[in-house]
Amino acid sequence: MNLERQGYFVTCVHSAPEAIDLLEMLELLEGPGFDMAIVDLMMHGMEGLKVLKCIRENDTTKEMEVVLMIPHGLDREVLNQSPYRADRYIEKPLQPTDPPRWF
Repeated sequence: MNLERQGYFVTCVHSAPEAIDLLEMLELLEGPGFDMAIVDLMMHGMEGLKVLKCIRENDTTKEMEVVLMIPHGLDREVLNQSPYRADRYIEKPLQPTDPPRWF
C-alpha cells in the first residue's frame, strides 16, 4: 500500500516523540493540518496509544481521522481498555500487494 502513488501527500515521522512535536506545532499554527493520521501501536519511543491520546486531546486534531496499525492477532481487549479510540484499525504486517485487513 503506497499512499504517495495513490496521490496522497504523506508526512512521515519515525518515533512517537516526533509525532507529538508535530502535533504541538500544528496546534500553534492553528491552520489546516492533516486529514488523517496512521499511527503504529508499537511506535519507537512511546506506544501509539499515547500518540492517539495526544491527537484526541488536541483541539486542532481531535476530529482528525485516525487509523491505528496493530499487530496481527492482538487481543482486542487491549484496545477496549483505552478511553481513546481510533476511527479504524488495520492489522500488520502490511504487504504492498495484499489488500489491508481493516476493522
